[in-house]
Amino acid sequence: KTALDLEMPEGTFLGEAKLKPLLKSGQITETLINEKVRRILWVMFKSGMFDRPPQPNESGVGRAEYRAVALDMARASLVLMKNDRKVLPLQAAPNLKSVAVIGPGAVFPRLGGGGSGEVRPNSAVRPLDAIKSLLPGVAVEYKAGLSMEGDVEPIAAEAFTHKVGNVTKPGLKAEYFNNKDVQGAAVFQDVAATVDYDWGNDSPSPKVTADGFSARYTGFVTAKTAGRYRFLGAANNGFRMFIDGKPFLNAWAGEEFKKPTAEIDLDTKPHEIRLEFFENKGQARILLGWARVEGSLKNAVDVAKRSDAVVIFAGFSAFYETEASDHGLDLPQNQIDLIKAVAKANKRTIVVLNTGSPVLMEAWVAGVPGLLQAWYPGQEGGTAIAEALVGNTNPSGRLPFTFLKAWKDAPAFKTYPEVGNTAPYDEGVFVGYRHYDAKKLAVRFPFGHGLSYTKFKYTDLQIAPNQTTQGEAPAWEVSFAVTNTGKTAGAEVAQGYVGQPKSPVARPPRVLRGFAKLPLAPGESRRVSVKLSGRDLAYFDEGKDDWVVPPGAYKVEVGASSRDLRLSGTLTHKAR
Repeated sequence: KTALDLEMPEGTFLGEAKLKPLLKSGQITETLINEKVRRILWVMFKSGMFDRPPQPNESGVGRAEYRAVALDMARASLVLMKNDRKVLPLQAAPNLKSVAVIGPGAVFPRLGGGGSGEVRPNSAVRPLDAIKSLLPGVAVEYKAGLSMEGDVEPIAAEAFTHKVGNVTKPGLKAEYFNNKDVQGAAVFQDVAATVDYDWGNDSPSPKVTADGFSARYTGFVTAKTAGRYRFLGAANNGFRMFIDGKPFLNAWAGEEFKKPTAEIDLDTKPHEIRLEFFENKGQARILLGWARVEGSLKNAVDVAKRSDAVVIFAGFSAFYETEASDHGLDLPQNQIDLIKAVAKANKRTIVVLNTGSPVLMEAWVAGVPGLLQAWYPGQEGGTAIAEALVGNTNPSGRLPFTFLKAWKDAPAFKTYPEVGNTAPYDEGVFVGYRHYDAKKLAVRFPFGHGLSYTKFKYTDLQIAPNQTTQGEAPAWEVSFAVTNTGKTAGAEVAQGYVGQPKSPVARPPRVLRGFAKLPLAPGESRRVSVKLSGRDLAYFDEGKDDWVVPPGAYKVEVGASSRDLRLSGTLTHKAR
């Protein structure tokens, strides 16, 4: 328990209250603590924090050279996942006179996920503005189409009231219970101006237990402007809400962080609400937020019908894709409905995904001919996305993981979510693409996948022993040629895989052992060399507590993804 030098964000295990008794009893020493402090200070001195502390406004991230680096990184990261009928690039489309841009992500750039890893730049390029600037003479029309789930603000204090007798007072009546069932007499009562609390590992009051407590908030909510509102609740762990006595949001079961959402039409009259939540253990958080729904699916479909092409920005908000919280693999249902409806209205529909993880897309991908994975591309991402869409740059990114067809096919399907505090790890070495390839499962997009606006040809595979040796095993060199056979400059990511068909232990059919990104002009050819050592053929033998290289034949495959393998050959390792 004393292995960590620094515990964050709170001293739950190594805070002052825990360390003082251990020091007094002799279980730990001041020397041990000093050593940990010394290592922390060493990093601070090494990074120059004391010699040259950061000064306000001295950051260079806004300078042109830094923005250029950010733009190059964003360009290189984009993955063209689908391009049926050559719907992209847009500039190549004959008689392109109008483009519809749909989705809040076009005007509120999705730069990164939420949590402590979030970085907010000084400024960010809006994809909509970049698209307009790169398509002069083309009418570009924007419609939100929907409100992003998670793009909500905590409901402001002026919207809440409660009654004490016949008197209406601000806020909601708050009651807290030392059980998870909102039962019995409240041990603490208060008035909640808003419902936006993060108690960490503590509780609302010393009277309330730190774990296993519940709360009830009652009163009225009044919308200042009539219209359709999207409500979002968030809680560790259970959450449910009633409007005018009817169930509205419900995520009462389970232990993980819950984020239910729903929409409702509201007038400007007070509506009775009851909100209940329980905390199981650990972190205690609760939020009730809303946003007026400005966009509509009908408006998006209408603009799609009268446009020559459509670009939809879809994905997750930072509230959903954040640390300390998991989300499902499906896009929010309102986005799925939007994509399907727009794609039906316009056969030249392109979806741009702002996500940091794979998403399930079987419900809509067949109707979408163009698909660009933009990840979270940073402050210059809007420009990079627009350049790729219009064809000013040629996408060259590749997928670092598999996009599966069904959650049941995932290697962690049977063991997630965990039960209690136990998380079984049953995948073994069959993680990611290794699992899908070993099970011969169909996938939507394989590991390493990525298209281009040009074509590449693989030829002349050669496998030969290398003159050098590495460790006790001989080394091999795998080489092949890649040629740009198209009319556009582009970059191919050539990948080399190795597997042992007759392995003495269960192993994946292929494992990535090398890759190279090759910028190639039209007609240009370059040779790729992948050096393999004995370690690249080895598995770890737990009985021998060492790496083992079984003798026999190994299959070498090279290509553009784990499923797009263009050339193959064999090398043989002989027992020494």
